[in-house]
Amino acid sequence: MNKKTLITTLTLIATVAFAGTAFAQGPGRGHGRGHRMFRHLEQLGLSAEQSAQIQELRQQHRAQVAPFREQMRNERRAMRELWQSDAPDRAAIIAQHNVIAEIREQMAIARIDLRLAVFQLLTAEQRSQLRDMRGRGNREGRGRHGGRGRGRGGRGQWGGGGGPMAQTLAL
Repeated sequence: MNKKTLITTLTLIATVAFAGTAFAQGPGRGHGRGHRMFRHLEQLGLSAEQSAQIQELRQQHRAQVAPFREQMRNERRAMRELWQSDAPDRAAIIAQHNVIAEIREQMAIARIDLRLAVFQLLTAEQRSQLRDMRGRGNREGRGRHGGRGRGRGGRGQWGGGGGPMAQTLAL
Protein backbone atom coordinates (compact mmCIF):
# COMPACT_ATOMS: atom_id res chain seq x y z
CA MET A 1 0.00 0.00 0.00
CA ASN A 2 1.50 3.34 -0.95
CA LYS A 3 1.69 6.25 1.46
CA LYS A 4 -1.20 8.24 -0.06
CA THR A 5 -3.55 5.25 0.03
CA LEU A 6 -2.57 4.52 3.63
CA ILE A 7 -3.23 8.11 4.73
CA THR A 8 -6.56 8.19 2.88
CA THR A 9 -7.60 4.88 4.44
CA LEU A 10 -6.64 5.99 7.95
CA THR A 11 -8.46 9.30 7.48
CA LEU A 12 -11.57 7.49 6.30
CA ILE A 13 -11.45 5.09 9.26
CA ALA A 14 -11.03 7.99 11.70
CA THR A 15 -13.92 9.87 10.09
CA VAL A 16 -16.23 6.87 10.33
CA ALA A 17 -15.22 6.24 13.95
CA PHE A 18 -15.78 9.84 15.01
CA ALA A 19 -18.99 10.19 13.01
CA GLY A 20 -20.44 7.17 14.80
CA THR A 21 -19.91 8.74 18.20
CA ALA A 22 -21.04 12.17 17.04
CA PHE A 23 -24.36 10.87 15.77
CA ALA A 24 -24.97 8.25 18.46
CA GLN A 25 -27.27 10.57 20.39
CA GLY A 26 -29.24 11.59 17.33
CA PRO A 27 -30.70 15.03 16.76
CA GLY A 28 -32.00 15.49 20.32
CA ARG A 29 -35.49 14.05 20.11
CA GLY A 30 -37.14 11.30 22.11
CA HIS A 31 -35.05 10.18 25.04
CA GLY A 32 -32.18 12.53 24.32
CA ARG A 33 -31.09 15.48 26.41
CA GLY A 34 -34.48 17.15 26.47
CA HIS A 35 -36.06 14.12 28.14
CA ARG A 36 -33.37 13.66 30.78
CA MET A 37 -33.44 17.29 31.71
CA PHE A 38 -36.98 16.99 33.06
CA ARG A 39 -36.94 13.52 34.58
CA HIS A 40 -36.68 14.74 38.19
CA LEU A 41 -39.46 17.29 37.75
CA GLU A 42 -42.03 14.49 37.58
CA GLN A 43 -41.18 13.62 41.18
CA LEU A 44 -41.71 17.15 42.53
CA GLY A 45 -45.51 17.21 42.54
CA LEU A 46 -45.85 20.10 40.10
CA SER A 47 -49.12 22.00 40.03
CA ALA A 48 -51.17 22.05 36.83
CA GLU A 49 -50.12 25.67 36.33
CA GLN A 50 -46.42 24.84 36.75
CA SER A 51 -46.71 21.92 34.33
CA ALA A 52 -48.42 24.13 31.74
CA GLN A 53 -45.80 26.86 32.14
CA ILE A 54 -42.96 24.35 31.82
CA GLN A 55 -44.56 22.82 28.74
CA GLU A 56 -44.80 26.31 27.20
CA LEU A 57 -41.14 27.01 28.02
CA ARG A 58 -40.13 23.72 26.40
CA GLN A 59 -42.10 24.53 23.25
CA GLN A 60 -40.50 27.97 23.07
CA HIS A 61 -37.09 26.39 23.56
CA ARG A 62 -37.68 23.87 20.76
CA ALA A 63 -38.67 26.70 18.41
CA GLN A 64 -35.63 28.71 19.49
CA VAL A 65 -33.12 25.92 18.85
CA ALA A 66 -34.68 24.49 15.67
CA PRO A 67 -32.61 26.79 13.42
CA PHE A 68 -29.46 25.84 15.36
CA ARG A 69 -30.21 22.14 14.85
CA GLU A 70 -30.63 22.62 11.12
CA GLN A 71 -27.48 24.71 10.94
CA MET A 72 -25.62 22.05 12.93
CA ARG A 73 -26.68 19.33 10.47
CA ASN A 74 -25.46 21.45 7.55
CA GLU A 75 -22.16 22.31 9.20
CA ARG A 76 -21.49 18.67 10.17
CA ARG A 77 -22.17 17.70 6.57
CA ALA A 78 -19.64 20.32 5.47
CA MET A 79 -17.13 18.91 7.96
CA ARG A 80 -17.56 15.40 6.59
CA GLU A 81 -16.92 16.72 3.10
CA LEU A 82 -13.72 18.40 4.29
CA TRP A 83 -12.50 15.15 5.83
CA GLN A 84 -13.40 13.15 2.73
CA SER A 85 -11.22 15.31 0.53
CA ASP A 86 -8.20 13.68 -1.09
CA ALA A 87 -6.04 16.23 0.71
CA PRO A 88 -7.85 17.41 3.88
CA ASP A 89 -7.00 21.04 4.62
CA ARG A 90 -6.07 21.45 8.29
CA ALA A 91 -6.94 25.16 8.40
CA ALA A 92 -10.34 24.57 6.79
CA ILE A 93 -11.11 21.71 9.18
CA ILE A 94 -10.17 23.82 12.20
CA ALA A 95 -12.27 26.72 10.91
CA GLN A 96 -15.23 24.38 10.39
CA HIS A 97 -14.70 22.91 13.86
CA ASN A 98 -14.91 26.45 15.28
CA VAL A 99 -18.17 27.09 13.41
CA ILE A 100 -19.66 23.91 14.88
CA ALA A 101 -18.35 24.79 18.36
CA GLU A 102 -20.04 28.20 18.17
CA ILE A 103 -23.39 26.64 17.25
CA ARG A 104 -22.97 24.12 20.07
CA GLU A 105 -22.25 26.99 22.47
CA GLN A 106 -25.39 28.86 21.39
CA MET A 107 -27.46 25.72 21.94
CA ALA A 108 -25.88 25.21 25.38
CA ILE A 109 -26.74 28.77 26.38
CA ALA A 110 -30.35 28.21 25.25
CA ARG A 111 -30.48 25.04 27.42
CA ILE A 112 -29.09 26.96 30.40
CA ASP A 113 -31.72 29.67 29.91
CA LEU A 114 -34.46 27.02 29.77
CA ARG A 115 -33.24 25.28 32.92
CA LEU A 116 -33.00 28.54 34.83
CA ALA A 117 -36.49 29.58 33.70
CA VAL A 118 -37.89 26.22 34.85
CA PHE A 119 -35.99 26.42 38.13
CA GLN A 120 -37.52 29.85 38.81
CA LEU A 121 -41.02 28.37 38.43
CA LEU A 122 -40.42 25.94 41.29
CA THR A 123 -41.35 26.65 44.88
CA ALA A 124 -38.63 26.83 47.52
CA GLU A 125 -39.63 23.35 48.70
CA GLN A 126 -39.46 21.92 45.17
CA ARG A 127 -36.03 23.49 44.65
CA SER A 128 -34.86 21.89 47.86
CA GLN A 129 -36.23 18.50 46.77
CA LEU A 130 -34.46 18.89 43.43
CA ARG A 131 -31.16 19.65 45.14
CA ASP A 132 -31.64 16.59 47.37
CA MET A 133 -32.30 14.37 44.33
CA ARG A 134 -29.23 15.75 42.64
CA GLY A 135 -27.04 15.19 45.70
CA ARG A 136 -28.34 11.70 46.40
CA GLY A 137 -27.28 10.47 42.96
CA ASN A 138 -23.74 11.72 43.46
CA ARG A 139 -23.26 10.35 46.97
CA GLU A 140 -24.54 6.91 46.11
CA GLY A 141 -21.99 6.61 43.31
CA ARG A 142 -24.27 4.42 41.28
CA GLY A 143 -24.17 4.14 37.53
CA ARG A 144 -26.98 4.86 35.15
CA HIS A 145 -28.66 1.51 35.72
CA GLY A 146 -28.11 1.32 39.47
CA GLY A 147 -24.87 -0.65 39.48
CA ARG A 148 -21.67 0.41 41.16
CA GLY A 149 -18.50 1.01 39.29
CA ARG A 150 -16.60 3.55 37.29
CA GLY A 151 -18.36 6.25 35.36
CA ARG A 152 -20.39 9.32 35.99
CA GLY A 153 -22.46 8.01 38.89
CA GLY A 154 -26.00 9.29 39.19
CA ARG A 155 -25.38 12.64 37.58
CA GLY A 156 -27.85 13.87 35.02
CA GLN A 157 -28.70 17.20 33.45
CA TRP A 158 -29.74 18.62 36.81
CA GLY A 159 -26.70 16.65 37.92
CA GLY A 160 -24.93 16.16 41.16
CA GLY A 161 -21.23 16.58 41.39
CA GLY A 162 -19.01 18.75 39.30
CA GLY A 163 -21.05 19.22 36.14
CA PRO A 164 -21.82 22.70 34.89
CA MET A 165 -25.46 22.46 35.98
CA ALA A 166 -24.38 21.75 39.55
CA GLN A 167 -22.84 25.21 39.75
CA THR A 168 -25.60 26.85 37.70
CA LEU A 169 -28.46 25.48 39.79
CA ALA A 170 -26.81 25.86 43.18
CA LEU A 171 -28.60 29.18 43.64
